[in-house]
Amino acid sequence: MGRLRIAFFTLEGMYWIGLNGCCWVFMLLYCGFWSRFFFFRFLVLSSRVVISYTTVMCESRRRVHRIRIVR
Repeated sequence: MGRLRIAFFTLEGMYWIGLNGCCWVFMLLYCGFWSRFFFFRFLVLSSRVVISYTTVMCESRRRVHRIRIVR
């Protein structure tokens, strides 16, 4: 149950992050193609955020494994 619940929450979080990202993309496209520079900057920032999020998730899982090993 615990694992399923954690998986559901992570999927929900990813889903909401994706929705927000889509909203931002649509807003930028609506603003116009003249903001390509800002669009590329946003893409770089979003990719960095995704990378940091995944690294944090991996670190938390590793910590859980370490705690189990210690116990």
